[in-house]
Amino acid sequence: MSKELKITCEQIKVGYAIKLPCGWLQHPFLSNQFVVENSQQIEIIKGLKLGYVWFYPDKSQLTMQQTEPTAATKEATDEPSGSTPVSSTEQAAQQEHERLTQEKAKRIAQAKARRQSLQRTEKAYQQSLGQLKSCFRDIQSQPHAAFAQSEQLVNGMAQSLFDSESVMIQLIGNKKNESQDFSSHSLNVSVLSMLLGHAQGMSADELKILGLGALYHDLGKMKVPMQIQRKKEPLNRAEQGLLQLHPKFGLDLLNLIDDFPDLGKTIVHQHHERYQGGGYPLGLKGEEIHPMSQIVALVNQFDNLCHPLDELKALSPHHALGFMYSVNRDHHRKELLELFIKLMGIYPPGSIVQLSDERIGMILGSNSVEPESTQVLVFDPEVPSQEAPILNLEDGIGVQKALSKKQLTPEILHYLNPSNQQSYYFDDQSGK
Repeated sequence: MSKELKITCEQIKVGYAIKLPCGWLQHPFLSNQFVVENSQQIEIIKGLKLGYVWFYPDKSQLTMQQTEPTAATKEATDEPSGSTPVSSTEQAAQQEHERLTQEKAKRIAQAKARRQSLQRTEKAYQQSLGQLKSCFRDIQSQPHAAFAQSEQLVNGMAQSLFDSESVMIQLIGNKKNESQDFSSHSLNVSVLSMLLGHAQGMSADELKILGLGALYHDLGKMKVPMQIQRKKEPLNRAEQGLLQLHPKFGLDLLNLIDDFPDLGKTIVHQHHERYQGGGYPLGLKGEEIHPMSQIVALVNQFDNLCHPLDELKALSPHHALGFMYSVNRDHHRKELLELFIKLMGIYPPGSIVQLSDERIGMILGSNSVEPESTQVLVFDPEVPSQEAPILNLEDGIGVQKALSKKQLTPEILHYLNPSNQQSYYFDDQSGK
């Protein structure tokens, strides 16, 4: 944490890194914490009638011990021959205030547009999830009709992805904060698998097959007793053996659907194989595992790390990627894992982070093609949570580090409201 000192507004110099002790809506600056750029900004700060500001020497271009003004501060303190009227100084400060206010209004409008985009994406996700729940409800009684409905769902997503030049991965939070269910896990794995396939340059037809295989990857669990699936304690050998048959059970169920693609069945059968061996049910390794199956196996593990049966063992998206790379990296082809990390970003949507200006936020969306467009929901106690600032990293903000929920105060935790269930969908950013 940076050293902070309390100083008066009269002591502020150009180049000082300061923090204003007032609400975000009470001043024209983009953030409460910033580096003073010019003498006009000093006049604006003085006009706020604050008793003090916080000063951060290690982030400043000057320190309080430096009494000689720089060229920038001389502009504010030295009077040229003929003397500059006070009204000229006030006019310059007013112009700077108007510029800052306009820029802030522009950013507020951008945040509103981002919020509306998030709402559209969430609506599309909920429609897809509802459609998928209907498919799974009917898959055993009306397999062909259920498959036709799911095929339509996947075809629409795959074609939209293929036609997109720039895609934002959006976090979809569960408002009820419930645990992840079968349908949301299946949709999560399908969406992220298609995004990874898109990043590899797959065709639209390939994305459709990948999406279908991913969507049905856990279908065989319908044949596994629920008490085994939901058991939080270690399974005994018989229970483990039955659970590990679910890829085979899924293949058997899909063989009842004439039109289901063979490659999609392969994905379902192989999604628990490991690249270095030791997986199930066939014990395949390396290139014996189909590339599409490798994708679904990787994404499935990521989602399971974020949503284990025991919620106390859940990892944040950031820490799940770190675990996969440092502990379980032999389970997946190195190049594929690295591409997935690039796709999701070092701080994937759902990660709680500390920003470069010390504020706390939650990543809402990421774009591997345009990392600076990463969207962050920022904690600001002076702004209602439903109107919380949504910033882009291109706004001059960076990420210092990831945080866990345990590191948050109750106030911040309630404000950001990170869900136990983190689902993902995509938004076409082409042309935006």
